Amino acid sequence: MGGHAAGEVASGIARDHVARSLKELPDGLSLEQTQRSLSSILNEAHEEISQQARTNPSLKGMRTTASVVKIWEGPQGERKAVIGNVGDSRIYIRRNNGLLEQVTLDDNAIRKLLQRQIINGTEARELQSKLSNVTDLSTLTQRERSLYENRYTITQSLGHPNVSPRIHVVDVRVGDKILVTSDGIHDNLTDSEISTILAQSPSNQSAVENLTESARR
Repeated sequence: MGGHAAGEVASGIARDHVARSLKELPDGLSLEQTQRSLSSILNEAHEEISQQARTNPSLKGMRTTASVVKIWEGPQGERKAVIGNVGDSRIYIRRNNGLLEQVTLDDNAIRKLLQRQIINGTEARELQSKLSNVTDLSTLTQRERSLYENRYTITQSLGHPNVSPRIHVVDVRVGDKILVTSDGIHDNLTDSEISTILAQSPSNQSAVENLTESARR
């Protein structure tokens, strides 16, 4: 996380732990077991980051966001994406019909409104989608503008106290593409721009390169 000490160290710890743990998962897990395993893996990464921060003063306060995808295949050939998320790294699915769906919901002020039951789940996603596509701030209400201006303030991250990973399960169909982004992409590009770039990119590698280059402009 930018602005926090040793954020790149925290990111590396989480990446290595998650990659190693996913490889060690046994075959044949049920969907529910896979969900629990992914939640446990993220909690373990959080604990490892916290432990190293406690024992090394130079790493105090280090944190990172995380988004992880595990493809689960059922006994009848069904395929689902089991998604774990902490913070404001995002996971999108671009369906084979061209529709871009954001699976995750950022851990920020919008989620606070949801947790306080000021808005419901549908309203939270509609609000996040609106803020992710805004090009003219004058179109926002006062509350929406406040949320937009404070979208960088997240409510949880690995290394931060009281972490609770969000777990999502979505069907994966032939032709669907899964996109994992940090805020370096989705804070600099609207969802509409991301969707257009994906549609115009002839390969996954070119999509990554085009998204990165466009976000830097």
